[in-house]
Amino acid sequence: MTETALIKVQTLSTLDVDHVHKVTRSCGYSILRGLVPSEEIQESKKLLRAWFDPNRDNASRGESPSVLEADFYQKFLLGATHPSGEHRPRCHRTIYFSLNFAERFLLRNTFTTLARVRNLVAGLPINYAINNDSDGFWTPARIHHYPKGGGFLVQHRDNFTPIVQQSGGVPSYSQPIVVMSRRGIDYSDGGGFVLDSRGERVYYEDYCELGDIILYTGDTIHGVEDVDPHLAFDQKSFDGRLSGLVTLYRRAGSYEEILQLAGRTIS
Repeated sequence: MTETALIKVQTLSTLDVDHVHKVTRSCGYSILRGLVPSEEIQESKKLLRAWFDPNRDNASRGESPSVLEADFYQKFLLGATHPSGEHRPRCHRTIYFSLNFAERFLLRNTFTTLARVRNLVAGLPINYAINNDSDGFWTPARIHHYPKGGGFLVQHRDNFTPIVQQSGGVPSYSQPIVVMSRRGIDYSDGGGFVLDSRGERVYYEDYCELGDIILYTGDTIHGVEDVDPHLAFDQKSFDGRLSGLVTLYRRAGSYEEILQLAGRTIS
């Protein structure tokens, strides 16, 4: 199934969006290879590790959405309740970057490519909400870090963000993730997975190269199984699993206002 999901592409100008949709519907996900060089991800990880400071961690919740517009904002998410009110247990660190700040880690091109894939697959202009606001949307780049010793994200569907995006006129929802770790190299057990069209878990980092882009939709069940639970948990360590994301965010003063835009209320 993983071979069926693999799409090799060298440039965005040759990306066949219809084929991407076809593969994603058939397999439950797709893998784009060739747009982000593995060597760039390796070098970025070295720079991130040298810069990393666990003392920058903020609380899981309670920040103003405006803080995400700083050069960077780092928090550690631990608990079961998502800001939308959904039950979504997790244990991972999120580091938000502006695209300019990401350049110090050689990640600006990676995140820009990721955002352009997101836009093309969603039926949006290629540079939509990347360098400037578009229809109230903007792009905060972010890295998820799942520490060894039990970092995880419960399996789920993305059923909150698609509603917010669609309420703002985005034609369709797809989530691209750039692979920044390999199971068996950066960690040994657990890791990122999607449920394929047969309902079976695919631990895609077993098959992916660094720089590959995993693409799934709001219908795809996905998550992160406990990363190396046989080891002692250490929040101060940068070891474990990394992935990069560029979700479209909609501007609002609070999560409650975002939910109102989406026509929902917090349960």
